[in-house]
Amino acid sequence: MNKILLVTNAFYRTERLEKQYGMLEEAFASRGVKVERATNAELVYGLNAGGAAFSRDLPKAALSWDKDVPLAKALELAGVRVFNSSKAIELCDDKVLTHLALAAAGVPVPDTYPVPMSYANIGYGDASFADGILAKTGLPVVFKEARSSYGMGVRLLSDAEQVKKCIRETKSDMLLQKYVMESHGRDLRVNVVGGRAVCAVTRTSDGFCSNVLQGGKMHATELSDEAARLAVAAADAVCADFAGVDLLFTKQGFTVCEVNTSAHFGTVKEVTGINLADEIAKHILSVV
Repeated sequence: MNKILLVTNAFYRTERLEKQYGMLEEAFASRGVKVERATNAELVYGLNAGGAAFSRDLPKAALSWDKDVPLAKALELAGVRVFNSSKAIELCDDKVLTHLALAAAGVPVPDTYPVPMSYANIGYGDASFADGILAKTGLPVVFKEARSSYGMGVRLLSDAEQVKKCIRETKSDMLLQKYVMESHGRDLRVNVVGGRAVCAVTRTSDGFCSNVLQGGKMHATELSDEAARLAVAAADAVCADFAGVDLLFTKQGFTVCEVNTSAHFGTVKEVTGINLADEIAKHILSVV
């Protein structure tokens, strides 16, 4: 293989993402593979009885750094091997689907309760069902919007009326999760590539969320066997070739908080010395 497609989002661009795309381009170039970048707006396709027809020639593999699930499915329909697959992206872009997949695989997660679905034009006139959930989770409780990233859409709520207010005001799927007090303001991010736990960083914050983009700090951490096994099991459960798996600390060990199919890794290299772009390129080229 001498070329791979790198799929990015046309409407969300940041300096951190550009740096990451550059790292991926360098990793493949050092192995004699050219990265052809294209946004989801540039990859125009049509669907017909013959499958998915694209307006450009496609290489046999694509690296998707976007959450455009229909596009990933269309690329697969056109015979392109997509990393991560459309299934993995779909499962990880929705926290409810993520936890369903983890629960089905027997992977430990905090007690999680999806909020009943309503329609955007109808909303939640009566959120009293939350009382039944809170009777199981206790307070405070973690409120999460199902499709949110970088710690946004995640809140720690200490009052039942706050919870109901958030439910009524949120126009997307959401869940409530038992608060893991031992992990307040810290988690362990384990980076998995090709079924192997490559490295780990501990993220800490003065607040509730430890995400770096929410002001968290990170430092390199030695991987324990338990954390490595759990992270690999979580990545396998969502069918991910590579992932950033977030583990929470509990009195009994670790539990899985989230799985990210397009996790930022620029800062990981700075604190661990490990270039995850290299690991991802090696894995993809070993598969294709």
